[in-house]
Amino acid sequence: MTLEEAFPSDSLAIFATFLRGIPALAVFAREIIQLRLVIDANIVQQEIRFLLSRRNPEARSFLQEAIDAGIVVALVPEFLDVEIDKYIGKISGDTGKSPDEVREQWRQVRLRFHPYRPNQESEPAVAIDPKDVPYKLTFDELGADAVLTRDRHFLKMGVPIISEFPGKALRDYARSSSVSVGITVSSGLVLTISFVGLRGAYALIEKTLNAIGNLPGWAKLVLAAGVVVAIAHPQSRAKLADFWTRIRDGVSSMTPGFAAAVETMAATFLKAHQEAISTRAELESVLPKPRRRSALQYARVICVASVEPLSIEEIISRMNADGYTSEAKNFRCYLRGQIRQSRQFVEVSRGQWTLRSAISEQVDA
Repeated sequence: MTLEEAFPSDSLAIFATFLRGIPALAVFAREIIQLRLVIDANIVQQEIRFLLSRRNPEARSFLQEAIDAGIVVALVPEFLDVEIDKYIGKISGDTGKSPDEVREQWRQVRLRFHPYRPNQESEPAVAIDPKDVPYKLTFDELGADAVLTRDRHFLKMGVPIISEFPGKALRDYARSSSVSVGITVSSGLVLTISFVGLRGAYALIEKTLNAIGNLPGWAKLVLAAGVVVAIAHPQSRAKLADFWTRIRDGVSSMTPGFAAAVETMAATFLKAHQEAISTRAELESVLPKPRRRSALQYARVICVASVEPLSIEEIISRMNADGYTSEAKNFRCYLRGQIRQSRQFVEVSRGQWTLRSAISEQVDA
C-alpha cells in the first residue's frame, strides 16, 4: 500500500470535515480550496453523457471527483429537474441509450448536487434569458463563487462564470492534498491528524514492513503516529534527515526494509506536498476570488449542504469554521431573527432548523 492508496482524493473531504469540527484547527481547513459553484443545465447534460459513454463503471469525471473530494460544493436550483427532463429524449437519441438508462444516470449525477429553492420574494433578476433566472437567484442567495456554465447570458446579468473548468488541475490538487493535508497544511505547521490519516500510516507500515509484522497493534499505531508527526514539520524534517543519515545503517541492520520504507513514505509525502502547493497556485490564478457572504447566505448554504436539521448553535459553529465573523453583541439572536424573517427555514423540532426545500426533497424521495 502506498500513501496515494491510503489517502485517495475522497479523503480530502474527510480531513476537511475533521478540521472544521475542531475550533482550534478550523483555520487549517480554510487553507483547502473549496468552491461553491452553481451548476448550469448544459454542464449537467455533459456529466450525464459522460456516465453513459464510460467504459469503466467506476470512472468519474473531473467535476465528479472534485465534488467527492469536497473541493467543489455543487449547488443547483430545483428548476434543474424540469430542464433536464426536457432533454432526456435528446440525450437518449444521441447516445443510443434508453430513456430509463438516461434517467438512472441523471439520478446518479443528481446525488452529488445540493438542490435549492430560491426565495420567490427575492428581487426579480434582470432576465436576459428567463430560464437563467433560477440559477442567478441561487447564486445570489447562497453567495456562490460562480456559475459553471457555457452560457454567456450570465455575464450580462452580472454573474461571474467558469466556462473552462480547470478539471485536471482540481483533480491533481485533490489527489496531492489528500496525502499532504492529512499530515500537514501548506503553512507547514504540525496538525493533530485525524484517525483516517493515522490509520493510513498504520496500514502502510503494517502492509510493507515485514520486520515489524509481529509487533502488537498498539505498537504499530504509535510507530505510525511517530512517523507522521516526524515528517510533518519542516524543521523536524531537516533534523530527521540529518539524524536518519547517521543512523540509517544501524536501523537497516536491525530491521531490514524499515529504513527504505520510511524513506519512501517521506519522499511520497514531500512530493505530494509540493504538488499541492503548485497546483493551488495555478488554480488561484484562474478561479474567481472568494466572495464576502452575509450571515443569511452562510446559513442557507450550510443548511442546503446538511443532511439533517441543525441547531442555531451548530449553524454558527459551521459559519465560524468557514471564517465568518460578526460584531453583533448577541449574534445568536440576530441570526435566529434573520432565519425567521426569511421564511425559507422550518423549525422541524424544537431548536432544529432546515430549509423548506429540504423537506420537499424528503417527501418526494
